Amino acid sequence: EEDEDEDEDDDDDDDDDDDDDDDDDDEELEYLEDNCHNDHEVLGKSTDDIVFVVTETCDWLHIRCATKEAEDFVLKHLAEESYGFRMLGKVPHVEVTTRIDDKQSASGITMTSRTGNGAGKAGISTLFELKKGTELVAKSLCTYANQGIQNPGPTIELFEVAEEWRCQGHAKLLLRLITDHFENMFFAHIEEVKFNIHRCETDHAHEWFRRQGFRDWDDSGEELGKYLGPEACSFSD
Repeated sequence: EEDEDEDEDDDDDDDDDDDDDDDDDDEELEYLEDNCHNDHEVLGKSTDDIVFVVTETCDWLHIRCATKEAEDFVLKHLAEESYGFRMLGKVPHVEVTTRIDDKQSASGITMTSRTGNGAGKAGISTLFELKKGTELVAKSLCTYANQGIQNPGPTIELFEVAEEWRCQGHAKLLLRLITDHFENMFFAHIEEVKFNIHRCETDHAHEWFRRQGFRDWDDSGEELGKYLGPEACSFSD
């Protein structure tokens, strides 16, 4: 009987710990809700270490998590629609290289995507590189908001093919791989996510991107875009 009482006491202690954890979550969530429209940092309870950084830009809320615990907390509450948050995509800071098996491109082509913190308010970007061996064929730098016209969504800031590799289908291949990357990232909401091009400054580039389904969103010829999803699947030379 004494052992059973001790077990019951242990269970009560566990329940108290769970209640404390729930209280901590409620307190942190209330702080997040109250400050979600203000750029701010959240510090650890017992240290001065930054746990996560909240940044609002172009109608999107960016939350950069510094620890696995912070990521778990944010994902848990973003998944609960009653709190008013909805996760569109998760952007891991990783470098990934894959071999491209494409019959229309030269053999031996690889694609590397490298994501990390960049400059600016929504400081995150992904660099895409096409290579044949060690030789750079084409590259593109993408951010996650078009600051020029305040459009949220992946944004092509730079897109170029090495001169000796032009007119061989590599631009179309790179664009298709980038599109696939972002469609996989935002899979659950692809038809709601804008895919932007910031400062498309030459007539040749403007015409080429228009043939790939992009539209002139600001009537200046420089800020182009379309939504991810079915309409993003058509590419032409």
